[in-house]
Formats: sequence, C-alpha cells, structure tokens
Amino acid sequence: ENSFDWLSKLKVLDLSGAACENNEIPPHAFRENTNITKIIIPDNLERTRIHAFSSMTNLTYLGTNAGNLKLPESLKVLGAGTFFKDSSLEGKLDLPKNLEAIGAACFNGSAVGDKNSTVFIRNGVETVKNIDAADGQTGSKGAIFAGTTNIKSIVFEEGIQEIGDSFSNESSGLTSIVLPNTVKNIDGRAFRKTGLTGTVVIPASVKTIGASAFAKNTSVDNFIVGNPNI
Repeated sequence: ENSFDWLSKLKVLDLSGAACENNEIPPHAFRENTNITKIIIPDNLERTRIHAFSSMTNLTYLGTNAGNLKLPESLKVLGAGTFFKDSSLEGKLDLPKNLEAIGAACFNGSAVGDKNSTVFIRNGVETVKNIDAADGQTGSKGAIFAGTTNIKSIVFEEGIQEIGDSFSNESSGLTSIVLPNTVKNIDGRAFRKTGLTGTVVIPASVKTIGASAFAKNTSVDNFIVGNPNI
C-alpha cells in the first residue's frame, strides 16, 4: 500500500491546531473531495480563498470545535464559492461579527441553514464587488445564497445600500426577507424564483430594481412598494 493512500480514505480532518499560512485556507484546497465528511477549522482563521471547500458533497460538518458552521470570529473574508454545492452541509449559519466580505457564489447550491434559519447580513459586509479578482478569478459577482435550500429568512441590516445580482436567485427555502430603509438598488434576479410568501415590503429608499429581481415568486400575495417612481 502506498504510504499516502490513507489520504484518499480520510473522513475527518482536524485543523484546529494547524498553523495555516497567512491564516488562510488556500484556493481550491479541498474542492471536489467527496471522502471527507468533517473538517474542524482553526479558531484564528481569517480568510478562505476561492472554492476552498466547494463541491464536497459528503461534507456534513465544517466549523470550529464550537460546532458545525460555527465560524471563528476572526474570519474576515469568505472567498468566492467557499461552500459552493456542499449539498450535505446543513445547520444554523451565523456569520461572524468581524466579517468584511463574502465572495460570489459563496453558498450557491449549498444546504446551509435549518428549518428556523435566519441569516443577518450586517452593514459593511461587501457582497456586491468581486473580492477574488486578485486570484485571477473574475467570474460572476453575485449569487451569494443562490440555490440554497434551507435558509428561511434573510435580514439586511440598516446601512446596506445595494443587494447584488442573483443574491438569492432560486433559493427555494427562502420565505421572507427584511429590507432596510437605506437600500437604494436591488440588482437583477436578486430574489427570483424563491419561496417568498405573504407580503414583501420594498422601502421608499429603493430607486432601482433590476430585471426579474422578484420574478416567479408565486406564493407572494402582495408587494408594497414605497417609491411610486420605480
């Protein structure tokens, strides 16, 4: 047996005591690894690079020793596609208080969330610009939670001015959103074909709504639009 064969059979990876260079997980570090089911990340992690943990279809636990999806408060940047298509990764998601940016398609197609899951998007967290251009990966700039299945509610906190392209496009589990009185632009397909229900309130501060931003939301009873000029 090859001395490195054990790596191909690895199911649990404990990085809690690891000294990661620059406190980062490198680009594509575990992409498409379908053997690993659990990864414990360091408490001092500051960044995940593009597609660091993407398409790990059997991954059910990714977090610190504090619990699944318990991301360290030191985390500043979630790179593009970090949890892309992690279809078995379920659980309550609390974004770290010190988070500064979330890359395109970060949670696209993942199963993060639970039946009561509300995600709070804090003012000051970059979700519109492409934060991974420096990695030579320009790609799409939006679709942060596109295609997620278990997040039920998203609350955008006061101060946020723009919601990016395809932010939650085709998120079948999303039933409610709270938009702040500071938001000015809702980009195209931001909430297209979700599970939104009841009444959706669009604040008077909104000046532009992109194409198909709320298209195919068949369970919405009423839209209240504060600005009559859009």
